Amino acid sequence: IELEKVIVGSPAPAEAGDTLTYRITATNTGNQTLLAVSITDPMVPTLICTVDDVAADPSVTLAPDEALICEGTYVVLQEDVDAQSLINEASVMGQSPQGEDITDTAEVPAQIAAPRPELEVEKAVEPVLSANQPAFSREGDVVQFRLTARNKGNVTLNNVTLEDERTTT
Repeated sequence: IELEKVIVGSPAPAEAGDTLTYRITATNTGNQTLLAVSITDPMVPTLICTVDDVAADPSVTLAPDEALICEGTYVVLQEDVDAQSLINEASVMGQSPQGEDITDTAEVPAQIAAPRPELEVEKAVEPVLSANQPAFSREGDVVQFRLTARNKGNVTLNNVTLEDERTTT
């Protein structure tokens, strides 16, 4: 038995939240009918399968040169983008007429978007003042500011701190 796995009609490079569609094909390359042939993929637990373009059960019998074709989807996680790696592996298992287990595995890497770390910092007077209202009118007035940091990139940013050398507290 031979297993092939490809990504079809999906965005490349993939970003967090994108849906990847996997097509997994198990072909009986031997000269005996294989029994109880099933494909498993831990990342794509729901597979829709066919044999000869006819809907198939999760476990099928394959004659020589017959193929079990399954498709399923996976939603790219932020952790996949952060790791810059997404390799999905599937396996197929069947039995020969003599009861021997026949197996194969296949994997396919997904192209992940390049990391784009980007931090946007905004500083504003708090509370928001009207257009004609000054932030302060005399020396010693206290002015409050709000500092906001936004992750505008596609990777998780850790240990972000904001500092303002003009603040007193």
